[in-house]
Amino acid sequence: MSATAVPAGVRAPEVRLAAKNESRLRALERWRAEKAGEERRVSTIGAGAGGVVAVIVRVIGGG
Repeated sequence: MSATAVPAGVRAPEVRLAAKNESRLRALERWRAEKAGEERRVSTIGAGAGGVVAVIVRVIGGG
């Protein structure tokens, strides 16, 4: 084994740190995507409710 060789199954600390950081970054990206999806759903529900109210007002005779 040479002086620069790394035994099988052992990774350099920098590689482990990079893998941990990448994992954290992926988790943050998933969280942001989920949050954006929730905001879109809430916005769509709000728009749908506004449309229903407009129809009811029109049927009742307000416009």
